[in-house]
Amino acid sequence: MWRNNFKLFKQYHKFNLKGFSRKDFVLNSGKFGLKVVENGYISFKVVKAIFNFLKKRIKKNGKIWLNITPNMLFTRKPLETRMGKGKGNFDYYAVLVKKGKIIIEVEVYTSIKVKVLLQRVLKKINLKTQILIFNV
Repeated sequence: MWRNNFKLFKQYHKFNLKGFSRKDFVLNSGKFGLKVVENGYISFKVVKAIFNFLKKRIKKNGKIWLNITPNMLFTRKPLETRMGKGKGNFDYYAVLVKKGKIIIEVEVYTSIKVKVLLQRVLKKINLKTQILIFNV
C-alpha cells in the first residue's frame, strides 16, 4: 500500500535480520573502518554520538565517511497505557545493519592514533564490531 504523505504513515517493521550485507563490505574511501559482525539496529543517537566524537578528535586532520543513514521510524506506546487503541507515537529513528557492512570509514593525514579512537567508538555501539585497517 502506497501513501503520499510519509510523515503520517507509521510503518510496520518486519525486516529480515538474516544474511550478509551485499554492499559496503570493502573499504572504499578511508584507510580505517568499523565493520559490523552481527545483524541488528543502530539508533540515530548512537550514529550522531559516534560522528561527533570522531569529528571532535580528528578535526581538520582527516576525513570521516558514514555509510549508513537512519531511515526507519520506530514507535512506542506510552507507559501505563492499556492494550489496544492503535499504534503508538513516534519514538526514534534507526537503521537496519547486516553483518559484514562497514559503518564508518576514516582517513587521517597526520599522526593521530586512529586505532585508539576507534576502540573507544566500539563501546558506544550496541552491536559487535571490528576495526579494519587498509594495508598496501
